[in-house]
Amino acid sequence: MQFLTSVALLAFAPLLIRAAVVKRSIFDFDTFGDTSCQGFQEFIPITQTGANTGNFPGPRKSFLVINSDNDCEAILFTGENFSGTKVTLQIPQVGTGSCFGGTGGEAFLSFDIHCF
Repeated sequence: MQFLTSVALLAFAPLLIRAAVVKRSIFDFDTFGDTSCQGFQEFIPITQTGANTGNFPGPRKSFLVINSDNDCEAILFTGENFSGTKVTLQIPQVGTGSCFGGTGGEAFLSFDIHCF
């Protein structure tokens, strides 16, 4: 019986090891209703690879990178549901602790954060 248990554990060991190395992305940011990171609205944590999308509850004009593994890009849209003008930012170019937003003071209503 112990032999069968040992064989079963050895058969599943590669699956357990593969599951342990699942990549997780880190991109945490604060949103603000005004430019220059004034008028805090909410904290948004991104922890999954792939597309992380949504609408903001209201217009957001600036964003502060709280934590990042520099493996994501942010696409911000001036309209709801990914419509309107879009701005794409490579997070490694922005950097942790940086405040960013549209160059003309645009307000954004939706986002698409891609982490690789």
